[in-house]
Amino acid sequence: MNLVEFARKLVESPAESRQLILLAQPASPAQMAAALQEICYEAWTHDPQKVASVVDVLDELATVSGEKVVSAYASWARGISCLVDGRLESAIERINESEAVFMSLEMTGLAAGTQTGKLYALAMLGRYEEAVQCGVSAREIFVEHNDQYSAGKIEHNIGNLFWRRDLYRESEPFLESAHQRFTLIGDQRQLAMVENCQAFVHSLQNRFRDAERLYSQALTRAESLGLTVTAAEIETGLSNLYLLEGKYDLALKYMECSRQKYDSLGMPAQSVNCELEIADIYLELNLLNEATACYGRCEKNYTELGMQAELARCLKNQAVALFRSGQIATAQQKLELAEVLFDREGNDVSLASVNLAKAAIELDLGEFELAEANVKTALDAFRRGENFRLELNARWLLGEIMRSSGRDAESLLELQNTLQAATGNSRQVEYLCRTSIGRLTKDPTHFEAAVEIVELSRSSLNCDELRTSFFADRLLPYEGLVEICLAERDYLSAFRWHERSRGRSLADGVRSHDDTESSKQMLVIREELNWLHARLNRSSLSGAEERKQIGELRQLTARRENEYAELRRRTFSSNETAMSSGTNVDIRRLQEQLGDSTFVEFASIAGRITAFIVTSDGFEAVANYADENKINELIRQYLFQLNTGRIIDRLSPASRRMAQERADRIGHLLYQELLGPLGNLTEKGQLILSPAGMMHRLPFGALMKDGRYLTESQIVSYAPSASILSRCLEMASADTRSALVIGVPSITTPLVAAEIEAVSSYFEKHQLLFGSDATVEGVKANILGSGVIHLACHGKYRADNPRFSSLVLDCEELFANDIEDLPLAGCLVVLSSCDSGINEIVRGEEMIGLTRSFFAAGAGSLVMSLWRVNDGITTKLMTSFYRHLRAGNGVQSSLRSSQLELLDGGLHPYFWTPFIVSGRP
Repeated sequence: MNLVEFARKLVESPAESRQLILLAQPASPAQMAAALQEICYEAWTHDPQKVASVVDVLDELATVSGEKVVSAYASWARGISCLVDGRLESAIERINESEAVFMSLEMTGLAAGTQTGKLYALAMLGRYEEAVQCGVSAREIFVEHNDQYSAGKIEHNIGNLFWRRDLYRESEPFLESAHQRFTLIGDQRQLAMVENCQAFVHSLQNRFRDAERLYSQALTRAESLGLTVTAAEIETGLSNLYLLEGKYDLALKYMECSRQKYDSLGMPAQSVNCELEIADIYLELNLLNEATACYGRCEKNYTELGMQAELARCLKNQAVALFRSGQIATAQQKLELAEVLFDREGNDVSLASVNLAKAAIELDLGEFELAEANVKTALDAFRRGENFRLELNARWLLGEIMRSSGRDAESLLELQNTLQAATGNSRQVEYLCRTSIGRLTKDPTHFEAAVEIVELSRSSLNCDELRTSFFADRLLPYEGLVEICLAERDYLSAFRWHERSRGRSLADGVRSHDDTESSKQMLVIREELNWLHARLNRSSLSGAEERKQIGELRQLTARRENEYAELRRRTFSSNETAMSSGTNVDIRRLQEQLGDSTFVEFASIAGRITAFIVTSDGFEAVANYADENKINELIRQYLFQLNTGRIIDRLSPASRRMAQERADRIGHLLYQELLGPLGNLTEKGQLILSPAGMMHRLPFGALMKDGRYLTESQIVSYAPSASILSRCLEMASADTRSALVIGVPSITTPLVAAEIEAVSSYFEKHQLLFGSDATVEGVKANILGSGVIHLACHGKYRADNPRFSSLVLDCEELFANDIEDLPLAGCLVVLSSCDSGINEIVRGEEMIGLTRSFFAAGAGSLVMSLWRVNDGITTKLMTSFYRHLRAGNGVQSSLRSSQLELLDGGLHPYFWTPFIVSGRP
């Protein structure tokens, strides 16, 4: 057994048997200490938790031997242990102790050897000049002693010091010299680490293929040698590379691999770095709330760890996220803090990136002179530092400032030159330039090229949440193309472009991916969420102590929901199956499917409403015919007036009449504004509407036409988009002979038992889940074979977190995310629950909530409510609905007949109009 093997055995031995082994050591204490120090460095790069054991052994050896040199090795190892734990100042103190002892013993080579770890700590603390001086002094000693290994390590670290300050030209010679030394001595471990840094420097200079080659080479070396930490660092670098290229699937994949490694190794500083990278990815994908939360955690951790450079970068990027979220004042405060830190460490390029962020805010505020001054200052710094990537961003922003301030000719020249430089080098800047030039010139080819860039990037995202957020921020080229086509009266092309941008994540469908480890974690969190939600649902909020406890529970629930959502994003984003890029709706096929129905898709472009009308034998459009702000105000007024129906029985006859007249008057105005201009184009057969914006909250059937409610003269239903409608119409009609009937009574819905008893009687075959039987597992176990799914339970729309909107079962909740996993192909789903039809509508008419989830799961038709529903009237309406449905009528026809019966009974529209049908009518 050689000395290093003996030292490893010593480290791995139980503490109580080490002294006996030490007494039998085959070498001097100094030689043993040197072997242990070698193991310490080795452990630092692939098994950092072992470093603490090495420290323990060295401490014992120092005590047993009493030799100063062994104590020096022990202090050196303690310094490395402090680095692992993120205690950077303590690391420097311990390494200084070690260096001082070695120097007192005239062991200059060993004293210089300690400086590698010290240099790393100084760099993490932002003390760069001190770190470089330390490194250069140590290198002179190593070269003098012909110590290629140590000279290479210190050069590697000096190279890192320069690129951390964005000084790439200064960094490269040191990294290349280190690579040559390690090649000379054949040290594969050090080659893997230096190639990782060389690749990172290449990627920051947009030399992507060189970077990718080096990363791949380094990762192969690291994995073959079992260097877990180095592999994690390389995967972080690969993630950063692919983020810069807009290859988001690969960026997420490698970042998740890296994070898992760091989490398993228990390395706090590196784990925080990983979270910062993830925050940057979320920012790029427009997940602003999630990015801001990540940056907030990183800011706290970096402050505690004393990592100034990382803290500055975190603050700067956090400011960008806050600005894009509309929190301008807070964003400016964060930028000021970042500026101070970057200035303190002498990082001119990063300091200029703060100027760039300030310029973006000033542009948004209309402060064009300030914005231009800041962007030009940044541009000069980027050029001096040869940072081509940031230079491209600054050049685009300068062109955009010129465009916004009315200097069109200057702007066009700047943007065209930037586009030429960005093509093939920066997908994001190319997209921005194409969009800006399209807005300047109204040239559709630029918008079309921008669309292709968006869809190429978007097609690689496998998580619907990421696709939705990414797409919501990149609709300008689609809207630009719609505007151009409308101006040219090319209405069919305008419709195709609009439909191509509408509800795309839902139209793409959902990909599932089984990640067993994530699924286990999700199950644990899900069980905790069930308990938390059940506790919150039971609360009466009576008493100060109860309110305090509920407040704490809500905070805990929010944290667990965020953890669950994060795991879900990780699970889906690690799927390597790419999504298809954008395709046009097949209008001819839709026309064949429509029969005698008329489909109307509303679009809001540049503040004006356009309607596209599709029938079996024609296509028409009415362009820019209504003001969106005026329509929205009328909708708000109308919903307010309808809401008086809740208290209609408490009003005097005269007040009831006045309330009804006010609602009907605004309903008439809305009809005139929204449907009146379409003339007889919408009077053919059944009307299927695809709303835009606030129209999603509007019960069109209650609008007034010629003194009557629209539903009295026409069947009215809804669809999320033409693509989703076509998909639903492609399905066979639901089998209405079999049903799964679910009922959960509550204080607000005491008549559920009567409802489900009445509903069940209309089916030849049914499964009944009532009360305690109504569980998530019960739903999953009984859903197959049912053509109709009837859910009589309380529905919760979560405005704060729409993806956690839910249906309340017995002691748990069926969340929107759960619903997506149900096998609902072609089913009719009936939600006789309040708020079941409310969804968050993000840009691109993308729904987030229960509606989206049921369609994503494959439902063909969905009956749902737009607001809180009276329990007794719901029972009457549902009983009537199923009677008409089982008589052979269609879904919307059956619902309309039920609503007309309630209307004939003299009920206010508030009670009969909230239920709507979406999908196959």
